[in-house]
Amino acid sequence: MMTRRALLVCGGMAWLAAAVFAQTPQAVVLITLDGARIEEIFGGFDAAIVQSELKSGQRLEDQPLYKRYWAATPEARREKLMPFFWGTLMREHGSIAGNPAMGSRVHLTNRHWFSYPGYSEILVGRAHDDVIKSNDPTRNPNRTVLEFLQSSQGLSRQQVAAFASWDVFRAIVEHREGALTVNAGYQRFDSPDPEVRRESELQFATPTPWDSVRHDAYTVRFAMDHLARHRPRVLYLALGETDDWAHDGRYDRVLEAFTRTDRFLKELWEWLQSQPEYR
Repeated sequence: MMTRRALLVCGGMAWLAAAVFAQTPQAVVLITLDGARIEEIFGGFDAAIVQSELKSGQRLEDQPLYKRYWAATPEARREKLMPFFWGTLMREHGSIAGNPAMGSRVHLTNRHWFSYPGYSEILVGRAHDDVIKSNDPTRNPNRTVLEFLQSSQGLSRQQVAAFASWDVFRAIVEHREGALTVNAGYQRFDSPDPEVRRESELQFATPTPWDSVRHDAYTVRFAMDHLARHRPRVLYLALGETDDWAHDGRYDRVLEAFTRTDRFLKELWEWLQSQPEYR
């Protein structure tokens, strides 16, 4: 069996991953977290947000979020928030860009600064502001990096897959509908595993406050099932709760979403490392 080491990419480096993929027998796993701010990614718990919401007489130091996530330095706070990401991936295996405190900046080229244009820029490699200018679920008019890898490497529909919590990703990830395996939003997922089938039905019985976004836990579970059964060469995992709880003003849930995502990353990484063809 040919070894194809997995390249795990968190964020907007999709086309760089594609360039590496094209030269060596790799697998690419691209992961995005919607609305993840640099403040939390690089600095962890933002005490100013909690401080601004305190009533007269309340002390920051008495708040549950402070007790759980506070530490003296940004480095310690971010590792409390995402211990696996900062303790294993970044310290031992990876690199990261975009920390302005270290003089590293990553810039968007689209002028809209919201979801669909940003995701299209990641997946297409450049902005198309004149065409993609809303979050409406209109079919992406441009071929994405997922489709490029599929055609350039001769991959099947099952070998290039996208799993997303937001249903608009059904339109974002592919120019030609049906070219890839796509499961996004409240959408049933078929599996020979009865437990996964039960979770597929359970997603409809455990709605989020947002009609178009399911819980990330279901998205991850279905992606992991597809990964184990079909062994894709390209997997895109798009998570959303870090953004949606922020829109609802629930900073506590935002931090919990970061920590859950960190556990998802740990589960995914350890599974990949356990498989000879991905290790």
